[in-house]
Amino acid sequence: MFYWLLKAFLPAALFVAAVALSELYVRSFLTLKTGGRLESVVYGVRMEVHGKEGLEWLVFGKEMRSLKDEVLLREAVLRTGPYTILSGELVLYRTRKKAELREGVEMFGPELYLKTEEALVDFNSSTVTGDGKLYLKRSSNEIRGRGFKIEFRPFRVTIYEVESLHPSS
Repeated sequence: MFYWLLKAFLPAALFVAAVALSELYVRSFLTLKTGGRLESVVYGVRMEVHGKEGLEWLVFGKEMRSLKDEVLLREAVLRTGPYTILSGELVLYRTRKKAELREGVEMFGPELYLKTEEALVDFNSSTVTGDGKLYLKRSSNEIRGRGFKIEFRPFRVTIYEVESLHPSS
């Protein structure tokens, strides 16, 4: 009886021990490589953000690094309704449901194009805000300015300081 139990459970126990040891090895390696912080790296990421109306945002990234309460996405793509936002880098704050968009931000949608360097996404209120310079093309108008707020439900764009307004040719 004891031999049968040993034969049945020993391979499983060795497998669990090997997995545990390999996990320690990988964590130690990553800790050494990131200056004492534990960091996870994942490639080809897709996340969903749900709100009052169900699925409200899709977030994609080429590479994700996770550090405690923050998630860093490289080459981020956000989608909400007919609008798409591209950013070189996205820092997601898990506990606040907010994200910083960095390294160039572009937004596309029906008759809309916006370009700026940085922005803040608030997933709770479905808004994107920014304080820096921006270029906006909507319908037949081109606008340059500083500071903006985009609300997605209902859709509305506010520009705080309009520097120039030109009809597109």
